[in-house]
Amino acid sequence: MFGGSGLEPQIGTTDIDIAKAQVGEAIHESAKALADLWMDVVTAGRLKEVISEQRGFAQANLKAAESRRKAGDASVLDVNLATTDLIEVDRQLSAAATSEQKARAKLRARFPLITEVPRIVPDPRPLEIAQAQWRERILAESDVVRVAEGQARKAELTADRMRADKTPDPTVGVFVASEARRSERIYGVSLSIPLSGTYRNERMLQSLQEAEAARTRLDGKRRELEMEITDTYIDATGSFERWRLSAQGLEATQSSARLTQRAYTLGEIDLQGLLLARKQALDATLATEQARVEAVRAQSRLMIDAHLVWDLHED
Repeated sequence: MFGGSGLEPQIGTTDIDIAKAQVGEAIHESAKALADLWMDVVTAGRLKEVISEQRGFAQANLKAAESRRKAGDASVLDVNLATTDLIEVDRQLSAAATSEQKARAKLRARFPLITEVPRIVPDPRPLEIAQAQWRERILAESDVVRVAEGQARKAELTADRMRADKTPDPTVGVFVASEARRSERIYGVSLSIPLSGTYRNERMLQSLQEAEAARTRLDGKRRELEMEITDTYIDATGSFERWRLSAQGLEATQSSARLTQRAYTLGEIDLQGLLLARKQALDATLATEQARVEAVRAQSRLMIDAHLVWDLHED
């Protein structure tokens, strides 16, 4: 083979590798979308449950206020405040139900075959793998990097082909002639070596520039992915620590709310203290649930990016 024609099979193989990596990246992006939408549904459902529990608390508060009002130990204002508090919880519950419906609709629209979603968010676990190991694993499994590597490789092969084609291929010719009334036959060979022009040289220079640009894009993809891995790892560790601290104080806050409700029923505290205890219990519960979801979401993202779930390593 002359010129760069011998590189064509390598270029074709590289095109196939790029296409496979692009398919793998599409699967990877779908997995991330599924995890995010899944977590949105679970989170919305859990939020509705938390507020529903608070509604029962607010309803019990209203009954206690009405009982004390009948006994002459509370004012109409207390009943009105307790009623307003219950209405506010109902408003929050309605908003939470709407958010859950929207989250489920988005999940069904993107993944119509999924019919059931677990309502429980699992407790996050501390990361046992160091950040450097996550980075190494994810970079090795990244289809985005594989696409960029394939494109850089193809650009280099194309540049090599253009470099080989800078000098045109020589032409070999064979001719036969007859003389003396065809009694003599003459055989000859011709060799033509054309001179290269500026067009081939410009094409070669352009291909070299494109190869350099492809290498630059590859380096950029790697740096971008490394920053994403760092951010996700920090999110996972930080949210886990917030969940751990929030969970430690949650039981005490909820217990205080129950004791405060009992104390109000016995006439030991006023309604303002009771409503404050309910709000603190709700805020503490929501903070704990939010930290739990954020930790699980970030850890799931690391697992997906590292191709450690759903057989993504076989895509």
